[in-house]
Amino acid sequence: MVSNLGKYLRKLRIDHDMTLRDMADCLGVSAAYVSAIELGKRAAPAPFIEGIAYHFKIKGEALEEFKKLADLSQPSIKINLIGVNEQ
Repeated sequence: MVSNLGKYLRKLRIDHDMTLRDMADCLGVSAAYVSAIELGKRAAPAPFIEGIAYHFKIKGEALEEFKKLADLSQPSIKINLIGVNEQ
């Protein structure tokens, strides 16, 4: 299932008239890797997100929204252990 991050990346790529290969080459990854992230089959690691933001000059509010989409697309469970006894 395509995530909102995947939709954003695809739109960004298409708006810049880029193929999967073009985007992959800019980021130093494979086209299959970009495709998997676009399709929601793979999580987007921080260096990938930073590379996209740098290459496409995403700044300010747009950058915050982009990072939020990336965070929401990560399958994870966060447990706050502050104040919990070591035992």
